[in-house]
Amino acid sequence: QYGGSGVLVGPHHILTAGHNVYSVYNRRWADAISVRLGLNKRAAPFGEIKAAKVYTFSSWVNEGNPNCDMALIVLD
Repeated sequence: QYGGSGVLVGPHHILTAGHNVYSVYNRRWADAISVRLGLNKRAAPFGEIKAAKVYTFSSWVNEGNPNCDMALIVLD
C-alpha cells in the first residue's frame, strides 16, 4: 500500500503526482487506486471513491522525466 496526496480540480478529477500511480523504479502501475477526500489521519468524511481511469505523461512512464511527474485520476 502507498499513500499520496492530490488536489480536486473538477467534480470527478484529481491532480496528483505521477509516482502515485506509476512506479518508474518497478515499472508498474498501481493495481487499484482509492481516493479519500478530506482524509485526516484515519477519518475519511466523504468516504472512499475508486479511480475509473488514470492519465500520466508517456515521458514519465518511459523515461522517468521528473518534469512530467504528474497524473490525472478520473473518479468512478
